[in-house]
Amino acid sequence: MYWPEYVEAFFGILDIEDSIYDGMEIARDVRIYETPGHTPGSISIVANTPRGPVAILGDTAMLRLDYTERKLSHWYSEEQKRQINMSMDKISSMNPAMIIPGHDEPIYLKM
Repeated sequence: MYWPEYVEAFFGILDIEDSIYDGMEIARDVRIYETPGHTPGSISIVANTPRGPVAILGDTAMLRLDYTERKLSHWYSEEQKRQINMSMDKISSMNPAMIIPGHDEPIYLKM
């Protein structure tokens, strides 16, 4: 499912030529941030809301404990763990009100 021919065939029909960059605003008060670690091209989305920033981390933090206690999976390499921690530090510096991990319930920090 993830071999290049499949990806090209699937995304080729979309005719997308835009590229993204760190901090790019994709909608009003919604930005994309590069958060490598799980994969080199991982991104997170941060939406500014009246109650504070809400960060959708995807697989940068798959589970709540990945973010709250930095308990990362044993299958990550040391380099991946370093990148994931740097990515989570980056998002933490935005003082989020809520974190949404990729495969777990939201973390309410200030809401």
